[in-house]
Amino acid sequence: MTTLSKNAMSDIEKYNKLREQEILDLTNKYRSDKKETSVVKGIPIELLSKFRTYMKVMKKNVRFRYRGITTDLYDRPQSFCHLAGATSFAIYKK
Repeated sequence: MTTLSKNAMSDIEKYNKLREQEILDLTNKYRSDKKETSVVKGIPIELLSKFRTYMKVMKKNVRFRYRGITTDLYDRPQSFCHLAGATSFAIYKK
């Protein structure tokens, strides 16, 4: 292995650790109460791709549920929210 590839591996490992710490910090910020079935909730929809990528890489068996409000443009049943109308999401263990 060349020095360049070792440096590249080191940079990738540093990046992964930073990403992991970022997700862990966000998880602690949005953690659900112990009496609830969700693991985390109220996470802004803008962070969905970060959580999806992390859960996929870490091979976590979780389910994402989208949350949002009924608006003039989006009328929904109380128990369901489509991704397009979501303002936040929650994560549940499968």
